[in-house]
Amino acid sequence: MTLKTLTVSAPIIETDVLKYVVDDDFCKEEATLSAGDGSDNVVEIGTVLGLVGGKYWPLDLGRTDGAQDAAAISLSKRTAVEGSAGDDEDIVILECGPAIVDSLHLLWPAGITDNEKAAALVQLRAKNIKARAS
Repeated sequence: MTLKTLTVSAPIIETDVLKYVVDDDFCKEEATLSAGDGSDNVVEIGTVLGLVGGKYWPLDLGRTDGAQDAAAISLSKRTAVEGSAGDDEDIVILECGPAIVDSLHLLWPAGITDNEKAAALVQLRAKNIKARAS
């Protein structure tokens, strides 16, 4: 008789990403996730975000308007649906530290290189957000 293996994975929650924060009220913010340019913007907990015109976007290294610079980390799962009433969505973000995040749970854009990740982590470190594998 062969036994089958069942693999179960729990959804990512905030504490998977955020390992230490000095003060929730100081470091976390409610912010705006911008609806996309012709498509929806979807973020999961741990998505690295850029900032464009006061609104957050998933990090996009192909842009030159601020979305290419790591500015925050999403602590909520949201979708800003392009073309819907209100378009934008409220999200909770980690905007600054002192804070420690688990680098293994950060979500990056497809195709990002190790050097590009390292540069984004330097940008987050400048905001006193330290990433390390736990």
